[in-house]
Amino acid sequence: MTTTTIEGKVDVNNSCKMDENLSCRVCLGDYNNTTHNPLLLPACGHTFCSFCIDQLYSQNKRPCPQCRKSNAIQRSSSLPVNYSLLSIVE
Repeated sequence: MTTTTIEGKVDVNNSCKMDENLSCRVCLGDYNNTTHNPLLLPACGHTFCSFCIDQLYSQNKRPCPQCRKSNAIQRSSSLPVNYSLLSIVE
């Protein structure tokens, strides 16, 4: 009988991509559950920190900073928290 083993390899590129996803793409700050809470934009599902969402809202800039899709943002407190991402960074 022949057996085959699979050796686990770490892809450095995927590891770096994961690190990029743990921080806000606007301010590059790490997500947390206080000042940089990860919030989901309703129209596209991209995540940004609550601080940056508040800044964009105060400047009346509503498109997603990543894909430019229009979002009807009332205020950051009305946006859903990305709990999946938050559980990874805690």
